[in-house]
Amino acid sequence: MGPTEGDPVTASPPAEPPRRLLLEADDWRFATWLPFPVPAPQEPRPFDQEACCQMLRQASVESQWYDKLSIAPGLSAREAVFWLLVGDIARHGAMPVVAATRLAQAEIPEQFDDEFLRRMAKEHSNMLLLHCLRALRRPAWIIDWLADHPIASSNWGRGGLCVVQRLHACFIPHLDARERAEYCAALAGHLQRAEPDRRPGFEVLAVFAARLGMSDHIRSLVTSWKREYWLSQIRFYIILGLAGPEEIIAEMNRLDATPPHDAIDVRAWLATTGYGALEGLERAFHRQSWAPWAMEIAACFDLVEAPEMVPILLRLMAQRRAEDIPKRWLARNPVHVVIALAPQVLAGDAAAIQRVRGIARTAGEAFAAALPCLPADQAAAVRAVQTASSAPPGSAVDPAAIPWFAAAGKGLRAGELPPWAAPADLPPIRCAGGQLGEAETLRVLHAMRSPASGGRLLAALKEHADRQSLDAFAWEVFEAWQHDASPSAQRWAMTALGDLGGDASAIRLAALIRVWPGQRLAARASAGIEVLRRIGSDAALSEIQGLTSRLRFKGLKAKASEALLAIAADRGLSLDELGDRIVPDCGLDEHARRSFGSCTCQLGCDGRITVADATGGKIASFPKPGPEASPDELSMAAEWRFFSQQLKATWTAQVARLERCMAARRRWTAADFARFVVAHPVMSRLARGLVWAAWSGPVMRCFRLDEDGQTVDLDDAPVVLEGSEALSLPHPLQLDKAERGRWGQQLVDHGLTQPFRQLLRPTLAPQPDELAAGAITRFAADRLAAIVTVFGLDKLGWTRCLSADGKGAVAGHQRRFPAAGISAVVQYTQPVSDSAYENFEESGLTCWFIRDGDEPGDAPERRLALRDVDLITVSETLHDLTRLATKARPRTP
Repeated sequence: MGPTEGDPVTASPPAEPPRRLLLEADDWRFATWLPFPVPAPQEPRPFDQEACCQMLRQASVESQWYDKLSIAPGLSAREAVFWLLVGDIARHGAMPVVAATRLAQAEIPEQFDDEFLRRMAKEHSNMLLLHCLRALRRPAWIIDWLADHPIASSNWGRGGLCVVQRLHACFIPHLDARERAEYCAALAGHLQRAEPDRRPGFEVLAVFAARLGMSDHIRSLVTSWKREYWLSQIRFYIILGLAGPEEIIAEMNRLDATPPHDAIDVRAWLATTGYGALEGLERAFHRQSWAPWAMEIAACFDLVEAPEMVPILLRLMAQRRAEDIPKRWLARNPVHVVIALAPQVLAGDAAAIQRVRGIARTAGEAFAAALPCLPADQAAAVRAVQTASSAPPGSAVDPAAIPWFAAAGKGLRAGELPPWAAPADLPPIRCAGGQLGEAETLRVLHAMRSPASGGRLLAALKEHADRQSLDAFAWEVFEAWQHDASPSAQRWAMTALGDLGGDASAIRLAALIRVWPGQRLAARASAGIEVLRRIGSDAALSEIQGLTSRLRFKGLKAKASEALLAIAADRGLSLDELGDRIVPDCGLDEHARRSFGSCTCQLGCDGRITVADATGGKIASFPKPGPEASPDELSMAAEWRFFSQQLKATWTAQVARLERCMAARRRWTAADFARFVVAHPVMSRLARGLVWAAWSGPVMRCFRLDEDGQTVDLDDAPVVLEGSEALSLPHPLQLDKAERGRWGQQLVDHGLTQPFRQLLRPTLAPQPDELAAGAITRFAADRLAAIVTVFGLDKLGWTRCLSADGKGAVAGHQRRFPAAGISAVVQYTQPVSDSAYENFEESGLTCWFIRDGDEPGDAPERRLALRDVDLITVSETLHDLTRLATKARPRTP
């Protein structure tokens, strides 16, 4: 069992984790700096002509059968000649049985001349040939031959690997000390020559030298290589002959190379780099496009037992790659999982805490082995999770105290639940002063699994149970499903978030939706948008609104927009009005304060958070929990991190929204302004750095919000807003230069900084030649890459225009200016397909204006003259296109 809460945390340095590499002896030989026994000199075995002929009669008759003969080393001169004669017969197309018949009674000489040997070497490039040459010639002769005649990799087995692997496994281990010294001397002479790369067999010699541990002789060659798109296999094995793991990893990183091809390469990589570059396994797996070889690489993950493998396997499992290998590895190595996730547990990462909590409940002995390997603060955080996991359950609520539970659960159909959906492994659901018992929690899981019969129970839970505990419960179920490789048959674990989830689940789910499409999980991301819609809280709707501008995937972006439109229609609101109502308050009170234990945070007008301790003194940040922190303190720290992340995301999103409102000249009613801006703890702080305007018909009067949320003018005199007035953020073109200067000085005097450029916003106008042409042409000569143009305009809030060919290509972008009743249209030189951004020829942009309701591709005569377009619309269009043009390549002269 693991330690209890009262056990002291050791102050001694952490112990080394119990790592292991489960490699074979031949794999370890790639690490040439390790000591290996060198065989003593041995006499060649006696030549048995009849036994050799019998071996031929039993040989395979497939094509290139001679190259596939597997003959043990240690040949006598006569046996070497015998096998070379077999090769000469095979050269003319004869089968092995024919060779056996011809040589059964033949007289076998003990030598051949050099010309015959060179001819045989030209026809056959296999390991048998090297064994024969070893018996007939000295090492210097063999090295000279290799230098002039590179071994053809196509004859060396699958993928061209054997030029290295057979030298490594079948030839070099059988060399005695004298032979090794002779080979090293012969190789040194060749490797020291000038311009070595121009000789055909030089890299084969370098591989030979690398396998013999001649790192000093290959270092200058390796450091002369430049980064290429693809590192050849021979060069990879040459690099593995460097002096040690640090040098090997440094050169591979410099060349941006990965272990190529197959599992044998990965084993060599593990033997030579150990635990220092395990991400190379992940890169090799992703790079291998042929599924059988990719799965062979994935099987090599089981050869490593170390904490460094945990993040790699968690990523692969989240991507549903490598089948069940990551899941089995994590289940077999709980100690390494705890060690690897301890820093994330200390940081309050919910996913890490959930996984460690599961280990605490099922494999408590893993903690006893992991704790000595952790620093004191991480060990304390892990022990806190274990203590919370092993703590006795809270008081179960009496079923009689929750009659609504039994009534709502009538008719619920029970079914088989997966192993990960165990009530004991999930956080409790609190209600009626206690928490649901195991039987009631099991019924909740069945209701989540079968919403058709359990919908009433889920609705009752949302009405009567503690919302925070219900949110945590639903998210833990979803996380458990993800950790089980997200089986599609149990997707109810995600869809149930829409029934039981709250703000915390909405924010976490939105973060996943943004990354899922890049992991080829677009269908799951689409379902996630629907889950956010069903959650329906202000935070969930705000996240959907953020997805409409931050998603790069057209289909998902459209789905998020459709969800917002449907919600707005259901509530009888416009999108702008909906946007006002879904800004989360992040738990702040009317003074923009929130307490966390003894600390109080205050939101400033610049979006920053100041923290004060119990005495009122300011501190740099919320204090991190120490090594002896209690579970409550760890929970408070996690709540603070969630709050700060939510507030930062909300502030950033609302700054962008208000800037768009200014550009679109959106207007609020006085009642909506008071409710959704002045009275909102986040929006009121944001609004203080801006200048506002009240409109009575065409008459405008400007004001700002002071520290008390009151409306004041340039002289800080109160401004009384009339209920009939419309309020807006005035564009700088609606203010004269002197007025902009006075308002800017007023804000500076009160220590306020504008969240976006309002008063100092550049105002741009069409050039004379553009007025004559009726279109904005100044960007036509720019060299903009398609990916910059398409995604850049997406991010600025423009809408894609599809080409008329019906193939889904993007022909341009459009932006509406509702207040002016005008749309700006940007046209590309040629439509671009979603899958060909990188191949799209760089081009410039042309822009013109049409009236709302007209199609972007309408006839040129429908285009508006620039002099008929208001200055604000033209200026904002030029503002966006100018920002985009900063990313263009230099124009050609």
